[in-house]
Amino acid sequence: MIFSEIEELSNSIIMDYYQNNLDSFFNHLSKNCVYIGPLKDQWFEGREKMRALWTAEAGHGLQFSISNIRSNLIKVSRSACEVFLHFRLYTHYDSGIINLDDVRVQMTWRDFSIEEDIVPRIVLMHVSYAAPKSDRDIIYPIHGEDIASVSGSTQTALPMDTGVRVYIRCTDKSFLYLISSHILWIESFKKGNHSIVHTLDGDYETTHALRVFEDKYGDSFLRAHASYLINPLHVKDLTRFQLTMTDGTIIPVPEKKYTGFKSELNTWLHKWHRG
Repeated sequence: MIFSEIEELSNSIIMDYYQNNLDSFFNHLSKNCVYIGPLKDQWFEGREKMRALWTAEAGHGLQFSISNIRSNLIKVSRSACEVFLHFRLYTHYDSGIINLDDVRVQMTWRDFSIEEDIVPRIVLMHVSYAAPKSDRDIIYPIHGEDIASVSGSTQTALPMDTGVRVYIRCTDKSFLYLISSHILWIESFKKGNHSIVHTLDGDYETTHALRVFEDKYGDSFLRAHASYLINPLHVKDLTRFQLTMTDGTIIPVPEKKYTGFKSELNTWLHKWHRG
Protein backbone atom coordinates (compact mmCIF):
# COMPACT_ATOMS: atom_id res chain seq x y z
CA MET A 1 0.00 0.00 0.00
CA ILE A 2 1.45 3.36 -1.07
CA PHE A 3 0.00 5.71 1.52
CA SER A 4 0.50 8.96 -0.39
CA GLU A 5 -1.43 7.53 -3.34
CA ILE A 6 -4.25 6.37 -1.05
CA GLU A 7 -4.58 9.89 0.39
CA GLU A 8 -4.73 11.46 -3.07
CA LEU A 9 -7.18 8.79 -4.23
CA SER A 10 -9.46 9.50 -1.25
CA ASN A 11 -9.57 13.19 -2.18
CA SER A 12 -10.29 12.33 -5.81
CA ILE A 13 -13.13 9.97 -4.87
CA ILE A 14 -14.80 12.64 -2.73
CA MET A 15 -14.51 15.30 -5.43
CA ASP A 16 -16.03 12.94 -8.00
CA TYR A 17 -18.73 11.84 -5.55
CA TYR A 18 -19.98 15.38 -5.03
CA GLN A 19 -20.05 15.97 -8.76
CA ASN A 20 -22.49 13.02 -8.88
CA ASN A 21 -19.85 10.82 -10.59
CA LEU A 22 -20.11 7.66 -8.47
CA ASP A 23 -18.10 5.10 -10.47
CA SER A 24 -14.86 5.70 -8.59
CA PHE A 25 -16.68 5.50 -5.26
CA PHE A 26 -18.23 2.09 -5.98
CA ASN A 27 -15.15 0.72 -7.75
CA HIS A 28 -13.07 1.21 -4.59
CA LEU A 29 -15.48 -0.27 -2.07
CA SER A 30 -14.81 -3.69 -0.61
CA LYS A 31 -17.49 -6.34 -1.04
CA ASN A 32 -18.61 -6.02 2.59
CA CYS A 33 -17.96 -2.30 3.02
CA VAL A 34 -19.84 -0.50 5.78
CA TYR A 35 -21.23 2.98 5.11
CA ILE A 36 -22.28 5.19 8.03
CA GLY A 37 -23.99 8.28 6.65
CA PRO A 38 -24.71 11.73 8.04
CA LEU A 39 -28.47 11.27 8.30
CA LYS A 40 -30.20 9.60 11.21
CA ASP A 41 -30.14 5.76 11.11
CA GLN A 42 -28.01 5.68 7.95
CA TRP A 43 -26.07 2.42 8.18
CA PHE A 44 -25.62 0.24 5.10
CA GLU A 45 -23.48 -2.85 4.65
CA GLY A 46 -22.44 -4.45 1.38
CA ARG A 47 -21.30 -2.84 -1.87
CA GLU A 48 -24.12 -4.24 -4.01
CA LYS A 49 -26.82 -3.14 -1.58
CA MET A 50 -25.29 0.33 -1.52
CA ARG A 51 -25.06 0.46 -5.30
CA ALA A 52 -28.77 -0.43 -5.57
CA LEU A 53 -29.79 2.26 -3.07
CA TRP A 54 -27.70 4.99 -4.71
CA THR A 55 -28.94 3.97 -8.17
CA ALA A 56 -32.55 4.22 -6.99
CA GLU A 57 -31.92 7.85 -5.99
CA ALA A 58 -29.91 8.77 -9.08
CA GLY A 59 -32.52 11.34 -10.06
CA HIS A 60 -32.35 13.23 -6.77
CA GLY A 61 -31.79 16.56 -8.58
CA LEU A 62 -29.35 17.94 -6.02
CA GLN A 63 -26.12 19.61 -7.00
CA PHE A 64 -23.13 20.04 -4.74
CA SER A 65 -19.99 22.12 -4.60
CA ILE A 66 -17.19 21.67 -2.10
CA SER A 67 -14.25 23.75 -0.92
CA ASN A 68 -11.29 23.63 1.44
CA ILE A 69 -10.71 19.89 1.53
CA ARG A 70 -8.20 19.07 4.26
CA SER A 71 -6.89 15.51 4.48
CA ASN A 72 -4.91 13.60 7.07
CA LEU A 73 -3.70 10.01 6.93
CA ILE A 74 -3.00 7.61 9.76
CA LYS A 75 -1.02 4.43 9.04
CA VAL A 76 -2.52 1.44 10.81
CA SER A 77 -0.19 -1.20 9.35
CA ARG A 78 1.69 -1.87 6.13
CA SER A 79 -1.59 -2.94 4.54
CA ALA A 80 -4.16 -0.64 6.18
CA CYS A 81 -4.69 3.05 6.85
CA GLU A 82 -7.27 5.67 7.80
CA VAL A 83 -7.86 8.80 5.74
CA PHE A 84 -9.76 11.69 7.33
CA LEU A 85 -11.22 14.44 5.14
CA HIS A 86 -12.75 17.70 6.30
CA PHE A 87 -14.41 20.14 3.91
CA ARG A 88 -17.23 22.62 3.39
CA LEU A 89 -20.20 21.28 1.43
CA TYR A 90 -22.77 23.44 -0.38
CA THR A 91 -26.02 21.63 -1.26
CA HIS A 92 -27.89 23.41 -4.07
CA TYR A 93 -31.66 22.99 -4.33
CA ASP A 94 -33.75 23.82 -7.41
CA SER A 95 -35.54 26.55 -5.43
CA GLY A 96 -32.28 28.50 -5.08
CA ILE A 97 -31.73 27.58 -1.43
CA ILE A 98 -28.14 26.59 -0.64
CA ASN A 99 -27.32 24.81 2.61
CA LEU A 100 -23.77 24.95 3.96
CA ASP A 101 -22.34 22.15 6.12
CA ASP A 102 -18.95 21.28 7.55
CA VAL A 103 -18.40 17.66 6.57
CA ARG A 104 -16.03 15.06 8.02
CA VAL A 105 -15.34 11.81 6.19
CA GLN A 106 -13.43 8.82 7.52
CA MET A 107 -12.24 6.20 5.01
CA THR A 108 -10.68 2.99 6.29
CA TRP A 109 -8.57 1.28 3.62
CA ARG A 110 -7.21 -2.27 3.60
CA ASP A 111 -5.31 -4.31 1.00
CA PHE A 112 -7.13 -7.28 -0.56
CA SER A 113 -5.88 -10.09 -2.78
CA ILE A 114 -7.98 -9.97 -5.95
CA GLU A 115 -7.09 -12.18 -8.91
CA GLU A 116 -3.49 -12.52 -7.71
CA ASP A 117 -3.11 -8.75 -7.33
CA ILE A 118 -2.97 -6.79 -4.09
CA VAL A 119 -5.41 -3.88 -4.34
CA PRO A 120 -6.61 -1.37 -1.70
CA ARG A 121 -10.32 -1.15 -0.97
CA ILE A 122 -12.51 0.88 1.40
CA VAL A 123 -13.88 -1.25 4.23
CA LEU A 124 -15.53 1.60 6.17
CA MET A 125 -16.77 5.03 5.13
CA HIS A 126 -18.18 7.31 7.78
CA VAL A 127 -19.68 10.67 6.76
CA SER A 128 -20.76 13.04 9.51
CA TYR A 129 -22.32 16.50 9.68
CA ALA A 130 -25.29 18.13 11.31
CA ALA A 131 -27.80 17.69 8.49
CA PRO A 132 -31.58 17.79 9.00
CA LYS A 133 -33.42 14.65 7.90
CA SER A 134 -36.89 14.05 6.57
CA ASP A 135 -38.49 10.64 7.11
CA ARG A 136 -38.65 10.39 3.31
CA ASP A 137 -34.87 10.77 2.89
CA ILE A 138 -32.70 7.67 2.46
CA ILE A 139 -29.33 8.70 0.97
CA TYR A 140 -29.47 12.41 0.12
CA PRO A 141 -31.30 15.17 2.03
CA ILE A 142 -33.66 15.59 -0.93
CA HIS A 143 -36.41 17.11 1.21
CA GLY A 144 -34.00 19.14 3.31
CA GLU A 145 -35.10 22.48 1.88
CA ASP A 146 -38.52 22.01 3.51
CA ILE A 147 -36.80 21.41 6.84
CA ALA A 148 -34.54 24.42 6.28
CA SER A 149 -37.49 26.72 5.63
CA VAL A 150 -39.18 25.55 8.84
CA SER A 151 -36.15 25.40 11.10
CA GLY A 152 -34.65 28.70 10.00
CA SER A 153 -31.35 27.13 8.96
CA THR A 154 -28.73 29.46 7.54
CA GLN A 155 -29.15 29.77 3.79
CA THR A 156 -26.02 30.90 2.01
CA ALA A 157 -26.29 32.35 -1.50
CA LEU A 158 -23.18 31.23 -3.37
CA PRO A 159 -22.73 30.60 -7.09
CA MET A 160 -22.20 27.08 -8.41
CA ASP A 161 -19.12 28.32 -10.28
CA THR A 162 -16.74 28.60 -7.35
CA GLY A 163 -13.48 28.71 -9.26
CA VAL A 164 -10.40 26.59 -9.88
CA ARG A 165 -9.33 23.96 -7.35
CA VAL A 166 -6.03 24.93 -5.74
CA TYR A 167 -4.04 22.07 -4.23
CA ILE A 168 -1.52 22.80 -1.46
CA ARG A 169 0.51 20.91 1.10
CA CYS A 170 0.42 22.53 4.53
CA THR A 171 3.33 22.71 6.94
CA ASP A 172 1.54 20.23 9.24
CA LYS A 173 1.89 17.69 6.37
CA SER A 174 -1.83 17.70 5.57
CA PHE A 175 -3.15 18.28 2.06
CA LEU A 176 -5.69 21.00 1.33
CA TYR A 177 -7.88 21.57 -1.70
CA LEU A 178 -9.08 25.16 -1.87
CA ILE A 179 -11.44 26.87 -4.28
CA SER A 180 -9.67 29.83 -5.87
CA SER A 181 -12.61 32.19 -5.36
CA HIS A 182 -12.35 31.56 -1.59
CA ILE A 183 -8.73 32.75 -1.54
CA LEU A 184 -8.22 36.45 -0.77
CA TRP A 185 -4.48 36.75 -1.26
CA ILE A 186 -1.25 34.78 -0.84
CA GLU A 187 1.86 36.22 0.78
CA SER A 188 5.47 35.12 0.79
CA PHE A 189 6.74 33.76 4.11
CA LYS A 190 10.01 32.51 5.60
CA LYS A 191 12.30 34.25 3.09
CA GLY A 192 10.17 33.14 0.17
CA ASN A 193 10.38 29.40 0.86
CA HIS A 194 6.84 29.16 2.27
CA SER A 195 3.59 31.04 1.68
CA ILE A 196 0.57 31.94 3.77
CA VAL A 197 -2.75 31.51 1.97
CA HIS A 198 -5.43 33.87 3.31
CA THR A 199 -8.97 32.59 2.65
CA LEU A 200 -12.53 33.41 3.60
CA ASP A 201 -12.33 30.57 6.14
CA GLY A 202 -8.90 31.14 7.68
CA ASP A 203 -5.17 31.27 6.98
CA TYR A 204 -2.98 28.31 5.97
CA GLU A 205 0.79 28.07 5.90
CA THR A 206 2.06 26.02 2.98
CA THR A 207 5.46 24.74 1.91
CA HIS A 208 4.94 26.19 -1.59
CA ALA A 209 6.66 29.38 -2.69
CA LEU A 210 4.64 32.14 -4.40
CA ARG A 211 6.04 31.22 -7.80
CA VAL A 212 4.37 27.78 -7.53
CA PHE A 213 0.93 29.39 -7.26
CA GLU A 214 1.77 31.88 -10.00
CA ASP A 215 2.95 29.14 -12.37
CA LYS A 216 0.07 26.72 -11.73
CA TYR A 217 -2.84 29.10 -11.09
CA GLY A 218 -1.82 32.24 -12.93
CA ASP A 219 -5.30 32.76 -14.40
CA SER A 220 -6.77 33.15 -10.89
CA PHE A 221 -4.23 35.50 -9.28
CA LEU A 222 -2.18 38.59 -10.08
CA ARG A 223 1.17 39.57 -8.59
CA ALA A 224 0.76 42.99 -7.02
CA HIS A 225 4.14 42.94 -5.27
CA ALA A 226 7.18 40.68 -5.03
CA SER A 227 5.70 39.28 -1.82
CA TYR A 228 1.99 39.15 -2.70
CA LEU A 229 -0.37 37.41 -5.10
CA ILE A 230 -3.91 38.78 -4.98
CA ASN A 231 -7.26 37.45 -6.11
CA PRO A 232 -8.86 40.18 -8.27
CA LEU A 233 -12.30 39.01 -7.12
CA HIS A 234 -11.53 40.35 -3.65
CA VAL A 235 -10.08 43.74 -4.57
CA LYS A 236 -12.24 46.45 -3.05
CA ASP A 237 -10.26 49.48 -4.19
CA LEU A 238 -7.05 50.40 -6.00
CA THR A 239 -5.45 53.75 -5.30
CA ARG A 240 -1.96 54.97 -6.04
CA PHE A 241 0.51 52.45 -4.74
CA GLN A 242 -1.85 50.29 -2.67
CA LEU A 243 -4.74 47.82 -2.85
CA THR A 244 -7.56 47.51 -0.37
CA MET A 245 -8.94 43.99 -0.16
CA THR A 246 -12.54 43.16 0.73
CA ASP A 247 -11.52 42.21 4.27
CA GLY A 248 -9.85 45.60 4.77
CA THR A 249 -6.25 44.43 4.33
CA ILE A 250 -3.94 46.95 2.64
CA ILE A 251 -1.44 45.49 0.16
CA PRO A 252 1.31 47.72 -1.28
CA VAL A 253 1.80 48.14 -5.02
CA PRO A 254 5.31 49.41 -5.93
CA GLU A 255 5.37 52.77 -7.69
CA LYS A 256 7.20 51.37 -10.70
CA LYS A 257 4.66 48.56 -11.02
CA TYR A 258 1.49 50.57 -10.38
CA THR A 259 0.53 51.55 -13.95
CA GLY A 260 1.20 48.11 -15.37
CA PHE A 261 -0.61 46.37 -12.52
CA LYS A 262 -3.65 48.64 -12.87
CA SER A 263 -3.85 47.68 -16.55
CA GLU A 264 -3.50 43.97 -15.70
CA LEU A 265 -6.27 44.22 -13.11
CA ASN A 266 -8.66 45.99 -15.49
CA THR A 267 -7.92 43.44 -18.23
CA TRP A 268 -8.58 40.55 -15.84
CA LEU A 269 -11.86 42.04 -14.60
CA HIS A 270 -13.01 42.75 -18.14
CA LYS A 271 -12.08 39.24 -19.29
CA TRP A 272 -14.13 37.66 -16.51
CA HIS A 273 -16.94 40.25 -16.80
CA ARG A 274 -16.28 41.56 -13.28
CA GLY A 275 -15.58 45.15 -14.19
